[in-house]
Amino acid sequence: MFRFNSKQYEYFKHPYNNAAENMRTLEVPIIHEYLRHQSAFDYILEIGNVLSHYGKTTWDIIDLKEGPIKQDLMTWEPQTQYDLIVSISTVEHIQASPEEVIQKIRSLLTLGGKAIITLPTGYNPEWDKSLLGGELNVIVVGCMERRDDNSWIECSLWDAVKKPYRQGSYPWSEAMVVLKCD
Repeated sequence: MFRFNSKQYEYFKHPYNNAAENMRTLEVPIIHEYLRHQSAFDYILEIGNVLSHYGKTTWDIIDLKEGPIKQDLMTWEPQTQYDLIVSISTVEHIQASPEEVIQKIRSLLTLGGKAIITLPTGYNPEWDKSLLGGELNVIVVGCMERRDDNSWIECSLWDAVKKPYRQGSYPWSEAMVVLKCD
């Protein structure tokens, strides 16, 4: 079990992408909490094809390399706007500045819509700098850092951004951030 933003969650375990050993163990249950109320939303978009690897999905998914909508988010012009947008460790890979990515996501939201975004710290220094500088005009819902025993605890944004991103055959982050924008 882990605690995030005053709620208890079960660590997510799944063989795909070794989920129990990386940030997916946190990201999937946190995002599922927002999707649990999906009947309240007419239009949902997932940026990055992640959740379909772990279960059935019923919403639109945009991913440049895989997924139903194979397009670049930054040039995509959908026919609708979305009530809820979720993204799991994807925005840091988009070839645009953090400000441009957040602006694009906001342009896809309906009035009153919200976006929930998870991202690793340490992977993209431009995102880390923008988060610390408060330049993105987003709400930092919370941050988590990994302990040596692979458990995770809440931490400050400052502590999360100081953690390194580990390269290797299975790269991973030592910390993650959950953002909300509307």
